[in-house]
Amino acid sequence: MPELPEVSKLAAHLSPILRGVRLLSVSGPKRDGLIKAPATRDHLRQLVSANASVEKVWNYSKYLFMRIASDRGVFVLTTHFRFTGWWNAAWDSSSQQFVHAPPKESELCFTTTKGELVFTDPRALAVMWLMSEETWKSLSPHLNLGPQVTSGGFTRELFIQRCLKGKLPICDVLLDQRAFSGIGNYLRAEILYRANQNPLQIASSIPQTQIENIYHQIKEVVKLALSRDGNDWWQVFRRKQTQEGYSVEDWSIRRGEYIGHQNTSTYMKSPNTSVTQAMQLI
Repeated sequence: MPELPEVSKLAAHLSPILRGVRLLSVSGPKRDGLIKAPATRDHLRQLVSANASVEKVWNYSKYLFMRIASDRGVFVLTTHFRFTGWWNAAWDSSSQQFVHAPPKESELCFTTTKGELVFTDPRALAVMWLMSEETWKSLSPHLNLGPQVTSGGFTRELFIQRCLKGKLPICDVLLDQRAFSGIGNYLRAEILYRANQNPLQIASSIPQTQIENIYHQIKEVVKLALSRDGNDWWQVFRRKQTQEGYSVEDWSIRRGEYIGHQNTSTYMKSPNTSVTQAMQLI
């Protein structure tokens, strides 16, 4: 699933390209469930046919927003990518045109004055919302989220307070988007590994100095993810061997459930133990 760094970089890439671009037509979506009710594919087509143009592209956490002005008013198209959804926005700077994906992979395609902007979703799990801007201001799904971990609102005090609340393991606290938002599976794995933290330890039992260390690692790992392309910097997520040279069991993301609870104490940086016995994803 694209996490905050990937969606932020996509928004930063699309924003200058799409600003002021006319939407000439739209094909799709092929899947009925892509656009959430009460909006439908017909509403999207009617919007595009009404002299529509993109005014702004931005994101909040894992949500990407596209502000579209038209003769019918101003609307916001919100995208949550889930596992495999993505706006394929490869850009040819010489021709000033999008390099789009093959049509057979397209779930939704905007024909614009700069070529075709294609949305793909092989696992058919992504969702979109189309709302008038006024409705979006009060009903956008991102309003249920906590502050982004890249924002000033994500403070050390907020993180400590959330960790001390309730009886959740720290691995679940990091994924609670209501408290603070933007962290998913790969960021969680990298953060906890770098912090030498057992992922299944109850967060409220972690010493405050270690909670502060985890907070620091959140900031550092997210900053690293924002500065790098690809996953060559990952140390443990979906790796068989760490950079230190000891074994890491192969991970996959078919399900986001933890197993191996009987060995939770072994999730430490030690060449004598497997770092994922407490943190396998199957």
